[in-house]
Amino acid sequence: MTLRSDGDGTRLRLVHRDLPAGQVESHSKGWAGMLDRLNRAVVTYERPDQHTG
Repeated sequence: MTLRSDGDGTRLRLVHRDLPAGQVESHSKGWAGMLDRLNRAVVTYERPDQHTG
């Protein structure tokens, strides 16, 4: 996994190697689902007020 600055955001690159051919599709779908969830969490995250916690 690598993270790099991309304009006002950050780009995440994930590489999952050495999977058996029969497992590539299911892992691709699984990672896509998890990364969608991560994106939703990041987009909707509200920073706590620094003065109230």
